[in-house]
Amino acid sequence: MVVDVSAIIPFLLYRDTEIEKAVRTANRIIVPNLYIPETGNTLLQYVKKDLITIQEAYKYIDQSMELVDHFIDLSDHSQNILSIAYENSLSFYDVQYLFLTIANNGKLLSRDKSLNQIARQFGVKY
Repeated sequence: MVVDVSAIIPFLLYRDTEIEKAVRTANRIIVPNLYIPETGNTLLQYVKKDLITIQEAYKYIDQSMELVDHFIDLSDHSQNILSIAYENSLSFYDVQYLFLTIANNGKLLSRDKSLNQIARQFGVKY
């Protein structure tokens, strides 16, 4: 299963039970290398808005990395990712998760409605 940050943050901060079940029952969780800076940036925004403390952010970033079995470098696929992003009006970031899911014939766990809509068009399960 490929898990994007839009699903991980609610799981970590609010213990979203639906996401927790999917994460706990996944055989393995893989993510693009982008996952770490994207998680860090999201947590930093929560800190800046005084929604969590920096100490909590440290804990959450560690927990987010512990959930992952494999971090995947997609740099060799940048042109394909860019093409899919352009053709489907998605961000390059989001398409990395989609591309990784398709390449591994896996499932995608995301709370991003636009990404999920395009993922369905590619036949991705989630």
